[in-house]
Amino acid sequence: MGFIHPTDHYFTYESRLASFRKIHSASRRRASNTTARGPKTLKWPHKFLSTQERLTHNQLAKAGFFYLPTPVNLDNVSCFLCHKSLDGWEETDNPLVEHLRHSPECGWAITATIERSDGEWSEEDPLCTKILEARKATFSDKWPHESKKGWKCHVKQVR
Repeated sequence: MGFIHPTDHYFTYESRLASFRKIHSASRRRASNTTARGPKTLKWPHKFLSTQERLTHNQLAKAGFFYLPTPVNLDNVSCFLCHKSLDGWEETDNPLVEHLRHSPECGWAITATIERSDGEWSEEDPLCTKILEARKATFSDKWPHESKKGWKCHVKQVR
């Protein structure tokens, strides 16, 4: 049995969205010289996400992020595809714009931007090399038909 990367669990939108509802356990390990007790559980710290404001769990999950808090960065999220972690979210942040800004080569960020018709990518030829590579990257190594004999749909033939 091969190694399963932790982000493999967040390949679907539903699993990424569920990560924001889950209460995460804080690490029990701490330095021997610390006496303060930190929280035993970690959960999304921002109240503005429960309102109809701009930044929502839904938008974060659609931008490819799942919730991956640390005791120091309670609002840390990570992309399931490029593994880029971001924290310090503000109410007016746009997750997709931030994702593309901090990880401009991420296939998910590029294709999600095109889908929303945002930014320069929406004007590009869908068959240009950069967009083809972005689309291939979104498959990662998960394309189920790649090794099927006689099957003509292979990642290298994406067009």
